[in-house]
Amino acid sequence: MAEITLVPLAAEDRRQFVLDNQRAFRYGAMEEFGERDSHFEEDGEIISASTIENCIDSGTAYRIMDGGTPVGGLVLNINEDTGHNHLDLLFVDPDAHSKGIGFAAWQQVEKLYPQTRVWETCTPYFETRNIHFYVNKCGFRITEFFCSRHPDPHDPETGMEEDYGDGGGMFRFIKEMDPAPQPKEGPRLQTGRLILRPFRMSDAPDVYEYLREPQVNCFESMRLWSVGEAEEEIAGRQGNEEYYLAIELRESGKVIGEIFSGPEDHGEGAADTFSPCWMLNRDYQGKGYAYEAAEAYLDYLFREKGARRVYAYTEDYNLPCQRLCGKLGMRREGEFKEFVSFVKEPDGSPRYENTLQYAILKKEWDARKSED
Repeated sequence: MAEITLVPLAAEDRRQFVLDNQRAFRYGAMEEFGERDSHFEEDGEIISASTIENCIDSGTAYRIMDGGTPVGGLVLNINEDTGHNHLDLLFVDPDAHSKGIGFAAWQQVEKLYPQTRVWETCTPYFETRNIHFYVNKCGFRITEFFCSRHPDPHDPETGMEEDYGDGGGMFRFIKEMDPAPQPKEGPRLQTGRLILRPFRMSDAPDVYEYLREPQVNCFESMRLWSVGEAEEEIAGRQGNEEYYLAIELRESGKVIGEIFSGPEDHGEGAADTFSPCWMLNRDYQGKGYAYEAAEAYLDYLFREKGARRVYAYTEDYNLPCQRLCGKLGMRREGEFKEFVSFVKEPDGSPRYENTLQYAILKKEWDARKSED
C-alpha cells in the first residue's frame, strides 16, 4: 500500500464514484445475506444512484487514492460554525479490503479538519465490517439504534415498513474529538459589497481559482496546481488571521481574492510599518473591488493595528496597481531599477524587474479621511 491520500472529487470522475460506491455497498450486503438480500433502494442496488448524487451535492466528496489508483471514496458534511461534522459516505473497493486503507483515509480526514468537535455517522445493522471499523478502529461509539420503534427524526422515511419491517435498522455513531487549539479570532471588515475575514477550509476551490494562474510575476511563488494544494495553503495561514484576509462577496459568499501584510520593525522596536499585497480573481477585476478592499484594509491597519506607515511595491508595468495606490492617497516614493527577479528568461537567467514604491503615513491617512 502506497501513501493514502484524499483527492477532491472531479466532475469527470463523478459517475465512476457512484458506480464504485454501489459496488462496495452491494458487496457488503452480499457478504451478509447472499442472494437472499432484499435491502434494495433500486433494482439490484443497496444504495441508489440518486442517493449518492444527492449526498455529493450537499457535501464535500473525496476519492481515496492509493498512490495514483482510486481505491474508495467518502463524502463529508462540514459545519464550520458548530464543529459538528458528518461522515455521510465512506467506502473502500472490495478488492482493497483488509489493507488498512479505510483507517488511513479516516486519519487523513481528521488531519484535514482539525477543528472538528464531533464526528457523526450511521451504518446499517448488517454492515458488521463497518461497525467493527468505526468502533474498534476509529474510536466511534454507538449512541442510538434507529428502527421501527425509534425512527431517525432527521429522516422521515426511516420509519417506513420496508426499512425496518424485517427487524433491521441503522446504528448512529459519534466520535468526540479532543478540543483543538482554537485560532485567534480574526477581524471581519465589511464594505458596501465585500467582507474581509480570515480564510476557511471551504474557501479552497475559490482560492485555487485565482491562484492557479497568478496575474503578476510577484505572486508566481504562490501558484497552486490543485484544490488540495489550496487546502494546504489555507492550513498554513492559521495563526496569521489578523493580517491575512479573504475578500468575499457579501451577496454570494464567493471568495474573489485576498489581501495580506504583516508588521515590520524599522527602529526602536516599534513594529508599526506594513506592506500590504492584494490580488483578485481576473473575472472580478475592473469593478472597483480592489479599491474597496484595500481602502478598508488600510483603515484597519491604521486604526486598529497601530500602523504608522504603510507602503506598497508594484511593477512598473502594473498600471492598474499604480492607479489604485494613487487613489488610496499613497505617494510614489521611488523607482528601483532591476530590483528583484520572480521568474526566469527563456535562457534560464533571472528576469529582473523595475519596482515602484508607494507609501502613506497615518497622519496623511487621517487627513484624507477627514476630507471624505
